[in-house]
Amino acid sequence: MKIINQRILSKDVLIVSSFLFVYLLFCLISNNQILIYGLWDLGWKGKLIFCLIVYHITIVVFSIYLHRCETHRSVELTPVIRYFSRFWLWIATGLNRAEWVSIHRLHHQKADLPADPHSPIYKGTFNLFLSGFEICAQCNPSSLIEKYGNISDNDALEKFIFTKFQSLGLIIFLTVYILLFGLWGMVMWDINIFVITAVLFGAFAALTHKCGYRNFNTKDNSRNLMHIGILLNGEELHNNHHNNPASAKLSFQDSEFDLGWFYITILMKLNLAKLRTAPTTARKRVEYELDVKKH
Repeated sequence: MKIINQRILSKDVLIVSSFLFVYLLFCLISNNQILIYGLWDLGWKGKLIFCLIVYHITIVVFSIYLHRCETHRSVELTPVIRYFSRFWLWIATGLNRAEWVSIHRLHHQKADLPADPHSPIYKGTFNLFLSGFEICAQCNPSSLIEKYGNISDNDALEKFIFTKFQSLGLIIFLTVYILLFGLWGMVMWDINIFVITAVLFGAFAALTHKCGYRNFNTKDNSRNLMHIGILLNGEELHNNHHNNPASAKLSFQDSEFDLGWFYITILMKLNLAKLRTAPTTARKRVEYELDVKKH
């Protein structure tokens, strides 16, 4: 089975680089203004806002769907939300669901121990920011995916499109960027990919076990980065999460805010989501049993 870092850093890089080379060559030959400048002239402020919107959607999908719903099964989402989330992860990140789920479940089983795939204590904070894909992939053999990688909606779409043609999603999104913004689209796409990679394997994986405060005396070194969880959609409250991974709500104190929980409450009011377990309400250690059964 392909693993994350090999896909992003070898095969996908080769495919995407070839695509970009052909595009640049065609721009030079044709001197087509639309190909060079794109269809949408937003100005630098508009382009920045566009990148921020893409980043925010990606983090929300990652946090609510892949992390809370798929990995820990604390919240159940309707098929419409799940299918959109799967498609967005495919085009915006190139992540394979089973691979990431198995990595994160192993992290909770071996948090801050030598077997932890992304502990800054053993892997290094700076290394996780720059080489998080490769480091995590080294701990993600097929046997681990078979043990921890059970996911919902493991259907034909997952097997024959999202998994078999993982590079295609990245290329589709890159094509959209180029059509909209021309040569600037390549830069914007690169920025989004780099930021998402740094956030998922740097801020989310490393800093949350390195910096911040603790509400709960967990057996690991998990930390809450800050009281207000907006930039990471509430994933900043990582110590709260490690105390009770089955809780869809990551905030605990009155002074804490979990943006992901805010979105989940809206989805519940719209009948697009429902809780599978109750949120944490008491300052005590919650015994957590990892759910890896097929759903």
